[in-house]
Amino acid sequence: MVNRDLLKYTRRAVAERLGVTPKTVDSLARNGKLRKVRLSARKVYIDPASLKELLGEALFKELFKSDET
Repeated sequence: MVNRDLLKYTRRAVAERLGVTPKTVDSLARNGKLRKVRLSARKVYIDPASLKELLGEALFKELFKSDET
């Protein structure tokens, strides 16, 4: 079963919160700054823990406060 909180962290949703494009999110993942979670070839999510590591606790809470895990 999929953690429902994870479903809030699509590439597009993360990009919108960060003010960047989904391609930038992909680049951050490719460079090891973010971790992707693949449920299938088309369903790719960003690991919230990797977002916290990249942004720091305070900024993560500010940007993702309604989605905090």
